[in-house]
Amino acid sequence: MAGSIMHSVQWLLNKALTAAATLALAHWLAPAVYGAGMQALSIYQALALPLVLGLGDVLITRRSAFRTVTASANRAGAVAAAVSITMIVVAVPIVRAGGGDPARESVGWLLLALAVRPLLEWRLMVPLAAMRLRME
Repeated sequence: MAGSIMHSVQWLLNKALTAAATLALAHWLAPAVYGAGMQALSIYQALALPLVLGLGDVLITRRSAFRTVTASANRAGAVAAAVSITMIVVAVPIVRAGGGDPARESVGWLLLALAVRPLLEWRLMVPLAAMRLRME
């Protein structure tokens, strides 16, 4: 129970900090730069498979078999991350094909930076699931 409460509190704090950071960036950045960033995030969210398909949550539900299903979930996570990264990298030249528009160039570079996220999510999936299991 304590693990679920801590997870909910962490989720709520994450949303609050994200909202505050978004408002701060909107205030400080030039409209074109902020727009390019938001456009890159929107494209990323459309192309990336969400949080390695929720495999971390699946690992938690299989508490008794955590060690045995971890390898399978890790392989599935690697495939999901590879597909996400591939789709994002393929989208970069399509996005940048705007005829030298600097905003489109910025979106392309930001997408390349965001392409690392699925890899990080995959590598953190098992450790974060194990930590959540210890918290319960």
